[in-house]
Amino acid sequence: MESTTPPPIGQPVPTGPVIPSQPTSTKSIMALILGILSLLCCGFFSGIPAIILGKSEINLIDEGKITENNRTIAKVGLILGIVGTAFSALFFLIYIVFIALGLSAGMMQNRF
Repeated sequence: MESTTPPPIGQPVPTGPVIPSQPTSTKSIMALILGILSLLCCGFFSGIPAIILGKSEINLIDEGKITENNRTIAKVGLILGIVGTAFSALFFLIYIVFIALGLSAGMMQNRF
C-alpha cells in the first residue's frame, strides 16, 4: 500500500492538469476601451473604430484565427461602440433641431 504524504504547509496542493491561460487579443481590448470612451465622451470618434475593431475580431474568432476567449470582450466593445455612436447621432440631431428652432424664432422676432 502506497502512503501519500500531504504537501508541506503553505504549499499549493496539485489538483489536476494545469490548463495554460491564453492571452487576450489587443484588438479586443482596444474595441472595449473605445466602446467605453464612445459612451463617456468621444461619441463618433471612438464609437466607429470600436465597431470596426469589434466586428473584425469576431470575424477572426469565427474563422478560428483567434481563441474563443476573446469573443466576449470583442462583442461588448462592438455593442458599446454601436450604442455610443447611436447616442452621439441622436444628440447631434437634437442639437441641429435646436439651432434651427433658434434661428427660426430669431427670424420671426424681427418681423414684428
